[in-house]
Amino acid sequence: MLQEPVTPATPVTQSTAVNEPPAGIIPIRIGTKLRDAEKTILESTLAATHGNKVDAAKMLGISRSAFYAKLKRFGIAIARGDAA
Repeated sequence: MLQEPVTPATPVTQSTAVNEPPAGIIPIRIGTKLRDAEKTILESTLAATHGNKVDAAKMLGISRSAFYAKLKRFGIAIARGDAA
């Protein structure tokens, strides 16, 4: 059975670069290992919040301690002097 494509709940802004996804979209291909997808999401969320870990955790809907645990698990280093 074919399914209708899912439309995002919030409008997506147009990207200016030809090969870049629209703003707010993280390109993860079907078949990507879950671990790799999760790491990409963590890194992209950190980039979107300019390194602010508290805001990144809030955006992802997880606690700050869970966010820090994920950073450690994936080897994503953030200097102590960075935001939040």
